[in-house]
Amino acid sequence: MGETDASCPDISLLPQLAKILGVTVDELLTGKAEIVPVVTALPEEQQKDMSDTILRIMVESANGDTVKVNLPISLIQAVLESGMELPQVDGSDMLKSIDISKILEIAAKGVVGNLVEVDSAHGDKVRIFVE
Repeated sequence: MGETDASCPDISLLPQLAKILGVTVDELLTGKAEIVPVVTALPEEQQKDMSDTILRIMVESANGDTVKVNLPISLIQAVLESGMELPQVDGSDMLKSIDISKILEIAAKGVVGNLVEVDSAHGDKVRIFVE
């Protein structure tokens, strides 16, 4: 029937279509691509100085709130070394279980990309990546 709107496509085909196109079903339906940096361990000669490395935290709550934090890793290291804690950025307990110092250790070894991805049962999402 096609363009007459007399029928709807079979939604059970969406996962297969998304796989063929190399996107998620959400990306297929919304047209918005989610940019997720691939995790890579850079060789020492390609690693950035820690003062040029950024820790990005993105929290999307189930009710539509979005919080994005972009901090230089050198600043986070200074805060943690002083004994202070990083403030809670999302108003939930999702970040409390994530050990930021371990993420910094990984980043110091030249690992960059999407390091942590948490989707709660309540629909909240947390992404932590290093650039």
